[in-house]
Amino acid sequence: MARERQSSYNWLVAVDLFLGGTGAGVFLAGFALERLDMMVSLAKVSEVLAPILVVVGSVFLLLHAGSGFKTKIYLLFLRPRTSWMSRGAWILAILVVTAFLYVLTGGNALFGWVAVVFALLAAVYPGFLLAENKPIPFWRSPVLPPLFLFSGLSTGVACLLVLAPFLSGAHDATVAMTLRALSLSGVFLIVSQLIMLWGYLGTSSTQGSSFSESVHLAKGPLFFVGVLGIGLILPSVLLIVAVINGKSVGLGVIAGILLLIGGMLLRLFILRSGVYLPRHSL
Repeated sequence: MARERQSSYNWLVAVDLFLGGTGAGVFLAGFALERLDMMVSLAKVSEVLAPILVVVGSVFLLLHAGSGFKTKIYLLFLRPRTSWMSRGAWILAILVVTAFLYVLTGGNALFGWVAVVFALLAAVYPGFLLAENKPIPFWRSPVLPPLFLFSGLSTGVACLLVLAPFLSGAHDATVAMTLRALSLSGVFLIVSQLIMLWGYLGTSSTQGSSFSESVHLAKGPLFFVGVLGIGLILPSVLLIVAVINGKSVGLGVIAGILLLIGGMLLRLFILRSGVYLPRHSL
């Protein structure tokens, strides 16, 4: 029987997943910088930016849901025991509220650590959300949750790499140390994603025909040129050069932009590769 590519989750959902994961990553990276007393000005900006990104991402999800659902948003919060969609709504709501409270209270530790926990959950939950679609084997891999987590962390670091030069002098010693730490973190997160993707796409022979067809569809220009080339390999090279040469400002900005593009393309790639048998209803 011919298989079909899913169309329930489109680019609007990809944008929501991207902004939600990036917002979570931005808060985690900023909070870590603040704890380490590294470029606190950047940390403060990131902690404000993080919940804004999550809220904007949620707007895209509402656009995807359509006008009829907008008056029934409360329904999202009613099934946290059985639905990852409902759990995600609670996770994102608590993250936004506690992140804003952390900023408004001048850095209350309780709000900060609660926001950290829910930022981690916000980054990882899309993997469990997609796994609820049982007719699509490609989305039921145990690799997806950590892949979303590491991707969210890398796009969060990317945002900080882009913002850092605008918040302090390029020759400031603290800035140089911060950019070096961010660059090394970026390289580690990129390598981790490459390993996960290799494992994820390399299991097609044992996962059945639907999974294999998803992998076949996935291995196109979007994956090789967009996700791998532009989004992971090229920024990793730039960050390694930046660390070795000690000139990470300009290279860090370029690498950060490429990482952000790659993070968005990764989510499009995962959603577009979902294949199912027509007898199943998504």
